[in-house]
Amino acid sequence: DYKKGRPVDSSIHTTMIHHIRRAKHFIYIESQYFMGSSFMWSNSSDRKVKCNNLVPAEITLKICSKIAAGEKFTVYILLPMWPEGVAGSKQVQDILYWQRSTIESMFKKIHAALVHRMQQCNGESIEVSDYLNFYSLGTREAPSTSIRLGIPSSKDERILAITRRHPVYVHSKMMIVDDEVACIGSAN
Repeated sequence: DYKKGRPVDSSIHTTMIHHIRRAKHFIYIESQYFMGSSFMWSNSSDRKVKCNNLVPAEITLKICSKIAAGEKFTVYILLPMWPEGVAGSKQVQDILYWQRSTIESMFKKIHAALVHRMQQCNGESIEVSDYLNFYSLGTREAPSTSIRLGIPSSKDERILAITRRHPVYVHSKMMIVDDEVACIGSAN
């Protein structure tokens, strides 16, 4: 594989795809970002974005095949609440938009597979969340252990001072499949 004329090592991506295809019961992923498979995105003009990571599409295909077979299978994906950087910046907002587009496309395809399955099974009630779940971690400080520097000066700082809730930033790159395989590392 080449990017901008330079060779790119895609072994982590290839390994993840290999193990997703062989998964039997569950997949657990922790990642700093989760976007890709832009060819599945709803907005056709967004498909021009070169976001070709196939992991979301492979997970979607795996889940849809398990739904069609009537088999239980669950994917758990842990992400930071927002990417590193200033939450309101264009760069962070673009990443959040692409992640939303990725997740939305997965949910739509999985929902369609569930509707088809429920029609065949006399109304068996199943939800997308029986198969695909996204999580973000947070923490809450106790008032006695809170370290606050000065008086809050912005709206966000005032909210944090009152709620004492903060996101836990996920920077790891990890995938566990069926308690048999763990892929830990970065493609950076």
